[in-house]
Amino acid sequence: MFTKSAKFYDAIYHFKDYKEASEKLHKIIKSHNSSARTLLDTACGSGKHLEHLEKYYETDGLDINEELLEIAKQRCPRSVFHIADVSGFSLEKKFDVIT
Repeated sequence: MFTKSAKFYDAIYHFKDYKEASEKLHKIIKSHNSSARTLLDTACGSGKHLEHLEKYYETDGLDINEELLEIAKQRCPRSVFHIADVSGFSLEKKFDVIT
């Protein structure tokens, strides 16, 4: 969907409060699994959630769009990224949390 407009992706979703959403998600995760250390963000887009979540977890991102993943890699240097379709992917690593 965003192959031709990856550079506009963040502008399209400018209204989202990624920090607030990420903090809420972190609280929910901790309330259900206080020992969670690893997190996979599926359909991670440009990494705006991971930007905030990587301070709490060892994070990986997965998206089908290579251009968005390039933006995410710049935004989240501590995260590992995978190019794959969310509807059918296989990773050797196991995660405590998958979003």
